[in-house]
Amino acid sequence: MLKLIREASHSYPWLLKSVMGIIALTFVITMGWWGFGEQTGTVVASIGDLTVSRDEFRRAYENTYRFYKDKVPGEFKDETIKQLVMDQLVDNRTWLIAAENMGITVADDDLREVIMQIPDFQKNGTFDPEVYKRLLAAN
Repeated sequence: MLKLIREASHSYPWLLKSVMGIIALTFVITMGWWGFGEQTGTVVASIGDLTVSRDEFRRAYENTYRFYKDKVPGEFKDETIKQLVMDQLVDNRTWLIAAENMGITVADDDLREVIMQIPDFQKNGTFDPEVYKRLLAAN
């Protein structure tokens, strides 16, 4: 299935980008009306049936903030990081909804193979389950 998505994105990149752009823009505009102020619940965004929890947003924000603090010299605005994180989380949910609507699934073996090839989960060039678990727990 991943191969099919990749091939389609190379064959018709304008179509895929247009659809995702329209969906993302719709969510950004909608959330702009509601604002990002303090909310009483634990959900900070809803995209279709999927949600983004306050804890998930906080973890993603902290990781992104640390990344940019280490990589980008100078100062950057907190609101810029918050908007970037929210956009990424919304995009992720949007892709999940689009994949579900198109009936796209990923086999467990395919997912396992991709995860095992990620260099961050490897030690001495091979997949290390302990490194994998430690990184997942940290994020």
